[in-house]
Amino acid sequence: MAIAQREVTAVQAGEAILQVLQACGVQDIFSSPGSDWPAVWEALARRREEDEPLPRYVNCRHEELAVAMAVGYYRASGKLPCVVLHTGVGVLHGAMPIHTARQDGVPMVILAGESSAWGDDLRFDPGGQWLHSLSDPGGPSVQAEPYTKWAATVGSVDALPGMLEHACRVAMSAPMGPVILTIPMEVSLAEVRAELVRAAPVARAATRPPADAIQAVARTLLESRSPVIVTEYAGREPGNLARLVELAERLSIPVVEASVPAYANFPTDHPLHVGYDAKPHVDAADVVLLIGTRGPWHPASRRPAGGARLIVLDEAPGNATMPTWNYPAEVFVPGSLDLSLEDLNAAVKRL
Repeated sequence: MAIAQREVTAVQAGEAILQVLQACGVQDIFSSPGSDWPAVWEALARRREEDEPLPRYVNCRHEELAVAMAVGYYRASGKLPCVVLHTGVGVLHGAMPIHTARQDGVPMVILAGESSAWGDDLRFDPGGQWLHSLSDPGGPSVQAEPYTKWAATVGSVDALPGMLEHACRVAMSAPMGPVILTIPMEVSLAEVRAELVRAAPVARAATRPPADAIQAVARTLLESRSPVIVTEYAGREPGNLARLVELAERLSIPVVEASVPAYANFPTDHPLHVGYDAKPHVDAADVVLLIGTRGPWHPASRRPAGGARLIVLDEAPGNATMPTWNYPAEVFVPGSLDLSLEDLNAAVKRL
C-alpha cells in the first residue's frame, strides 16, 4: 500500500531569520555588513519591494558603532535589538561594547556569520578567504562566550528557527544580557521547512520580590536611625527614578550613586543626593540599602565601620557577571527593580 507523501513547503533561511526575529518582537537590526549575510540582505530587499518596512535595517560603518547603537536603542525604547556582525573579526571589533552590555544587563541578539564547509559543500562556496583569513577554531560564538550571557552555533538549518527564538528569550530573561548565535553561510543560504518557522513574542520577564521580604525591609528602614541608599543602575527601568525619589523623600534617606552610574538614578540637584563616594555615608549608617549596585565600595569584603546591616535589592543578587561579589550582605531580596521599588514604597506607606 503506497503511503501518501505530504507536500512540505520551504522558506529561504534568510527570510526565516527575519520572520523569527519579527515574531519575537525585534523591529530593528544594526549591522556593519560583511560577505557572510547575502541571504539576509536579499530577504530584506524582497520585503522592501513588497512594502514591508519591518524589521528596519540600520547600516553602520563599524561593528563597535553597531553594538553601541543597539545598546542605546534598548535603553531608549526597551525593545530587543538584533546586531548582525561579520564572523569572528566583526565580533572582535564589537567586543568592547558587547562586554559593557553584559555588565550593564542590556539584552541584544548578536548574529555572527561563519563557514562550516569552507567550499567543500558543492552547493555553497563562500570563497577561499574564509579558511585562509576569516575562520578561527571554535568560531565567533566561542570567541564571545566569556563576555556574553549565552553562546551557540547553528549546526543544521532545521535547528535555526528554534535556536534563534531561544536566543531571543535568553537575552530577555533575568538577568538580561547579550547573546550570540553563529549561523554558517551554508545554513543561512539553505531552505528550512515552513512548519519550523514559528515563534512567540518575547518580553522582559519581570519578577516580583517575595512579599514577606519586602515587608521586612520596609520595617527595618522605618526602625533605622541613619539609613543610606546606594545605587548604580536603579534607573535602568522607566519610572524607577521617580520611585526612588518617593522612597528617599518619604523616609528622608540620603542616596549615593556608586562609582560611575550608567543610568539616571536620582536627581543630582536633589537635597538627598549626597554624591558618588559611598564610604563615609556607609560608615555612618546603621542600615545600608543597595539597590542595583555592582560595586558600592572597595574592597568588597570591607564591612561598614559602624556595623551597619547591609540589605540588597537586585534582579539577580550576587552579580553573575563578576568573578566574585564578596560584600557582607545580610539580606538578599531578588526581584525586578521596578517591582521591588513599587512594592517597597507600598509597604512603607502601609506601615
